[in-house]
Amino acid sequence: MRITPQVLALRGLVRPEVRPHPFQPPDRMVPKLTPLQRLLHALAAGATATRTWRVLLLLLIVVVSLLALTPRPPAHVDFGWDKANHMLAFAALAFAARLGYPAPRAARLLWPMALLAFGGLIELLQLLVPERSGEWLDLLADGAGIVCGAIIATAVLRAASALSRRGS
Repeated sequence: MRITPQVLALRGLVRPEVRPHPFQPPDRMVPKLTPLQRLLHALAAGATATRTWRVLLLLLIVVVSLLALTPRPPAHVDFGWDKANHMLAFAALAFAARLGYPAPRAARLLWPMALLAFGGLIELLQLLVPERSGEWLDLLADGAGIVCGAIIATAVLRAASALSRRGS
């Protein structure tokens, strides 16, 4: 039996070559995507890049730790309300953790609980930093951010899954 590209494609070893119909105008060969579809495609591709999200999570942990444990954090990273700072920081951490460590349903609470413990540790350590104080409301804002980030990441993963099933 002669091995041709068609035989390899039938066996699933290579992707078949897609050739446009010879009478089809060039602008119809590639479907036009709306900006929302392009964004969803980018998120779908990014949602599967777990190593990238893990590196981003590590960098975010370092940045959040430095910002939380310095006596006077830079003013240009302040959103004007301390609780908003906590919520946004922990939403970003939860988003990166959920995409970096897509776990089975039984283990999905591991990262949110670890991030909440990290928030508690920061609040305890802030008691030792001059001009800083630990507050229960900050920990509550951390928890709200974790919930928001996890919900958004789960929505992105579902959209990416739906796109991959649809074959777009």
